[in-house]
Amino acid sequence: MENKISVLLVQWNILFEELLFLLKIRELENTCAKFGTWSLKDLVSHILAWDIEILRQYNLFKNGYTEIIEHEIEAFNKNAIEDRMNNSLKENIADLKKTNDQINIVLSSLSSLDYKKNSHYEEWLEIEISHYSHHIKQIKQQLPNAK
Repeated sequence: MENKISVLLVQWNILFEELLFLLKIRELENTCAKFGTWSLKDLVSHILAWDIEILRQYNLFKNGYTEIIEHEIEAFNKNAIEDRMNNSLKENIADLKKTNDQINIVLSSLSSLDYKKNSHYEEWLEIEISHYSHHIKQIKQQLPNAK
C-alpha cells in the first residue's frame, strides 16, 4: 500500500472512531438535535450512503473502471435519507460500521500498482476525511459535553 494512502486510511479510521464516540454520546443524551433539516438518524443515513457509494466505486476501480461516477448531490442526499427512513439509528450505525470494515478491507488489499493506476482511491479517501470532519464538527456543536 502506498505510504500516503496508509496515512490517509489511519486518519480516516481515527475520524470514524471519533464519529462513533460522538454518536454514542448523542444516543445516551437521548435528545433530538437537528442538523439543518436533518435529524441525527438522517445525518447517519447520509454518511452511510456516501460510504456505500465509495465502496461501490472502489470495487469498480478494482475491476478496471477508471472514472468516478458523478452524482447530483442534493438528489443523492435526499434518496439516502428516504432509503433508510424505516431503519433505526442503531441499525444505521451498525451498517456504518460494516461498511467501514469493508472499505478498510478493500483499501488494505490494494497494491501500490493499483494506486498508481487510479488516483481516485486517494481522492475519494481525502474527500471522505473532509466529509467526516465536517459532520463531526456539526455534532460537536450540538453536544456541550463533547466540546
